[in-house]
Amino acid sequence: MFHTFEGIRRPFGAVRAPPKRRKPVPRACDSCRRRKNRCDGQKPCRPCLSRNKPSECVYKPPGRTSGSLDRATMGSALDSASNIPERRAPIIRILPAQLDQYTREELIELLNKHNLAHHGADDDSDPPGDERSLEQLQSFPEELSDSQDEGAAFSASPATTPRITDDVNALSLSLRPSSSYLGVSSVLAILRVILSLDPTCRAFTPRETRNNGAEAKSRAFQIQNNAPTLPRSVALWSDVPVINAYFRAVHPIIPLIDEDRFREIYAEGKRTDSRWHLLLNAVLAMGSVAATEADDYTHCAFYGRAKQYLTIDLLGSAHIETVQALAILSGLYLHYNNEPTLANSLSGVVFRMATAIGLHRDYLDNSSASNDPKILSTVELRRRIWHCIIIMDAWTAIFLGRPTLGRAGPGYTTKKPQQPISGSGIITTLLRENVDCSIVTTRMEDFLAEKPILGTKNRTELDTSLREWLQNSSSRRDRVNPDLSGFSPGIVTAMNIMRWRCISARVLVYRPLLLWYAVSRSSMTTISEEKRRAITQCRELAAELISDIEKTWHISGRCQISGWIATWLLYQASMVPLLSLYCDHNDSVVLESSSLQIQSAMQTFTSLERWSPAAQRSLEVVKRLYEAGISYSPPTPLNAGDEASHVPPEPLIGETETYLHAVPDDTPSSFGSMPIGGDFFVDNFYDLSWGNFQDQNGGFLSSLNWDGSFDRGFEG
Repeated sequence: MFHTFEGIRRPFGAVRAPPKRRKPVPRACDSCRRRKNRCDGQKPCRPCLSRNKPSECVYKPPGRTSGSLDRATMGSALDSASNIPERRAPIIRILPAQLDQYTREELIELLNKHNLAHHGADDDSDPPGDERSLEQLQSFPEELSDSQDEGAAFSASPATTPRITDDVNALSLSLRPSSSYLGVSSVLAILRVILSLDPTCRAFTPRETRNNGAEAKSRAFQIQNNAPTLPRSVALWSDVPVINAYFRAVHPIIPLIDEDRFREIYAEGKRTDSRWHLLLNAVLAMGSVAATEADDYTHCAFYGRAKQYLTIDLLGSAHIETVQALAILSGLYLHYNNEPTLANSLSGVVFRMATAIGLHRDYLDNSSASNDPKILSTVELRRRIWHCIIIMDAWTAIFLGRPTLGRAGPGYTTKKPQQPISGSGIITTLLRENVDCSIVTTRMEDFLAEKPILGTKNRTELDTSLREWLQNSSSRRDRVNPDLSGFSPGIVTAMNIMRWRCISARVLVYRPLLLWYAVSRSSMTTISEEKRRAITQCRELAAELISDIEKTWHISGRCQISGWIATWLLYQASMVPLLSLYCDHNDSVVLESSSLQIQSAMQTFTSLERWSPAAQRSLEVVKRLYEAGISYSPPTPLNAGDEASHVPPEPLIGETETYLHAVPDDTPSSFGSMPIGGDFFVDNFYDLSWGNFQDQNGGFLSSLNWDGSFDRGFEG
């Protein structure tokens, strides 16, 4: 059988009609998918309306269904995860072609396991929210107008203008904004947290504040500016006891001068050049501090003479004696004299000048220099100077929260000192140990400058390094015994200071977590075990430091070098139990322990008043916060319109019943417990308005007569 088909010839040039598209099928809502109902694609659909539940008619976005996983998206996520460096966590690699081998539940389980492994292997940072909560604590400086130039104002009226813009220690409780950046490591950060928890503590004003600040400042200013005109043509042998005091108490801490050569030049009395007189008066200034008590201002005369020689021309030509003089002034004296901003600026000059004369590199090895004692002595002195600069900068910057600006790195090849110069070998040993400690604290400073909370890995590493350093150090507590060791008082003081600094650094490793704990208003039962251990460790180390300073600051003999640094480190340690009074007010064990530590610190401050200019003011600040802390109770939420939403705490029995309680006029009625990051910090705490009793010019009234002249802390 044959079939005949007729062909249809399409005309030339005709366009073929496009194929008809398939009519789209309406998507089903989630409710119909679960119930296996036929959905008409409407919103709401008929089945949902018939069940009288139109709110359940919800459609998934196109391309994603509730019963299946978007495998392309999952493959992309896994591929992105595989690009994370292998060191961070074990990576689960799944090729897109292999995705069909896994169910949806299996893929989700693999991703969850990957995330857990990633966080467990690299627990080097806390959640970003923890860090952001502490970012608000940092203090950013404001530019001063011409009329607010504190330098000119101080020069014009030294007895009446408070020098408070350099208050990096927050001892003056300043009304003005900070003139320099301070990070989360500073005291100001702790005070901000305390005030956020209890704004009423601003109303605690001591009944008595010994107002000898203005008189002391006026006296110091007159001594400094009425110093005899230099140069002096002959050596004044009356300065010899002061020089002796320097090499007895200061030199063991920073041995950057060849003592024999210095005494020889001084005895000859022939040098009249500027750099020698700058170095001489820097030594005399610090020697005067070491030889006198806190109410003596003779050191100001030597500092005034030194400033006459500190000129631009002198800085234009780098010399090793200029570096030595500026290192003493910027690393020690200016911090004692409450000029930390000037000290910080001069320390930058010191580093630049030191690198200009090559102190940061070793050019000779010991084998080539060992046959020439003079060359060996020069090489060792250069090493000492460089490492003393590094150590002092690490000391003074450790509690400021600023980056180290690369004080250590591959470009610095100077070896640690090897041989003693003009003194006992124990001084060289202590200097080498100080170098090792400063390396660890420099790493800690860089970590804290990058992010306010150290991760578990970094905390453990730093604390272990510091603990091992102290265990192997000559400054270990059981090794420092002036009756048995045979060391001079200056050596014992240097050992004590080294140990205190190490413990302070360990406190600082954990202290940001205590700040986070207070800011978050959490409880010990709701935070992780790792954070609980860190907070407990911070408190235990602070208690250890307070006890150590109380028992050892005077064992080598009472002097300002020991008393001044002990006061600053004790003030830092006291901040931990003070903050604990506010953030763990319901824990009787913490309250009792913190109260005992603060009481011990206040007794030590009292004994330090003759030997530290900052001890008196430190005692007043700590006592004020303590009295407010022991009466602190968190405000309870009240109904709107309740006028009793802010009531100052009642006076305590005894000492505190004579204290004044007042609430500033700018305090809202619902002040209560303020959140971090609110307008409260910007408008109130940024300028740290603790006085509350202000006159129309913004100054403190006579009830709080403090001008900041004794705010002399040591920022390291």
